Amino acid sequence: MTARTPRAVLLGTAALIEALGGALLAALIVRLLVRAGPRPVVLVLAAALALVAGLTLLAGLWLWQGHLRGRVLSLAMQALQLPHVVTSPVVFHFDAPASVAVGLGPDGTPHAAAIWRAGLRVAWDADPDPTWIGVNLVALFVVAVVVLTWRRRTAAMPAPGPAAAG
Repeated sequence: MTARTPRAVLLGTAALIEALGGALLAALIVRLLVRAGPRPVVLVLAAALALVAGLTLLAGLWLWQGHLRGRVLSLAMQALQLPHVVTSPVVFHFDAPASVAVGLGPDGTPHAAAIWRAGLRVAWDADPDPTWIGVNLVALFVVAVVVLTWRRRTAAMPAPGPAAAG
């Protein structure tokens, strides 16, 4: 049995979070279609969510395999999940697979929210309880792992092609 480096464990954890988010979003789509039926507006919403779910699942799988495209796609998918905004004109948070958000209200009071299921909430002209803006710590963890474990390939890889004999 080979020991895994801390870097590999962190990347594996981030990849599992990403892939789990995609899988749970896919389950959410199935649930939406079963409950609401195949109406045109539901199909459009399901298609948009399916695209996000598929990209999130791919990001997790490619990140697990160590592909550069997995890192880039993971950063893009997590960028959608970082903000947790609860204000009078708009409420937005995207949680895949979950969200643990912390932030501040307009008067500097701390706020926190934990959402233990995949979901997307966008509401216009909402009347939220308290107004606050925060960051999803689960998404921040994945972004930090992807960025902090990124190695420059040019320094570790030899120049491509045969060496020129002088």
